[in-house]
Amino acid sequence: MLSGVGPADHLPEFGIVAVQDLPGVGAGLQDHPAAVVSWPVVRGETWSDAVSARNQRLYDEHRRGPLAAVGQAVAYLRVASGTQVPDVGVTPMLIDLLGQTDPGMCCLVTVLAPPAVGDSFGWHRLIWRTHH
Repeated sequence: MLSGVGPADHLPEFGIVAVQDLPGVGAGLQDHPAAVVSWPVVRGETWSDAVSARNQRLYDEHRRGPLAAVGQAVAYLRVASGTQVPDVGVTPMLIDLLGQTDPGMCCLVTVLAPPAVGDSFGWHRLIWRTHH
């Protein structure tokens, strides 16, 4: 919307000149809440072993290897009763997002289909006021 493309009646609130009035821009926003789950391991073997000098070099030089993607896989689960499609995703992470240094495992659990749909204008107002 900083480009001036969006709902012409909302853009001036942010000092943006409307170039193209497209009311749908910024609408239909869905937030996907996520939580990091981390736990220690007994034998000290973790996915963090992938963060080695060799794998770092492989990524730096060729953008390949286990460090080329934050999550290597996603398990899609139906958690809520009565749902026909998965509503939660579980992504094992190579690097602990919580910054733990002890041997452990880490997963990112994400709500895939949040029940609420809104628009991004509230977020734009919050971000605009925070950063300007």
